[in-house]
Amino acid sequence: MDHREKRSVPRVKAGIMVEIYDEHEKNLLGIGTIANLGINCAGLETIVVLVNGKKFVMRFLIEKKFLVTVHAVVARSQQMERKRYYGVRFDKIDLLGVECLQQYINQQLKETRE
Repeated sequence: MDHREKRSVPRVKAGIMVEIYDEHEKNLLGIGTIANLGINCAGLETIVVLVNGKKFVMRFLIEKKFLVTVHAVVARSQQMERKRYYGVRFDKIDLLGVECLQQYINQQLKETRE
């Protein structure tokens, strides 16, 4: 981990496709990619326009078999060449989702160390 890193929990590179919905889960806003993933946060790349503080829902598959639904809020945003990068904080996630995320993160950290 970089010595300048200020995160309280580790993040791992992910590259996971994600569906982005409004906060009520009624309208699909678009798709994106989770660039990095932590137990309570993620780095999201997408062309969907979100503003800081915006609440929304993400749905994605862990290891192509565990569907995780996360209620999130945009903590920061950055314009990139053809897309936007968002640092998002998880507001709500069910216990099975937390367990799946923790297993995935632990496995990725283990593989990184080997």
